[in-house]
Amino acid sequence: VMTTFMPPPPAATFLAFHPQDNNIIAIGMEDSTIQIYNVRIDE
Repeated sequence: VMTTFMPPPPAATFLAFHPQDNNIIAIGMEDSTIQIYNVRIDE
C-alpha cells in the first residue's frame, strides 16, 4: 500500500480586517502569501 502525505499548510502570521465594515479579512501566511476573504453573510 502506498500512501502520500501532504505537508501541512503554512501558519497564519497576520490577520487584518477592512476598517470600514469588517466584511473583508486579509490573512498573511508564513510563506509570504496573502489570503483575502469576504465574510459578509446576507440574511
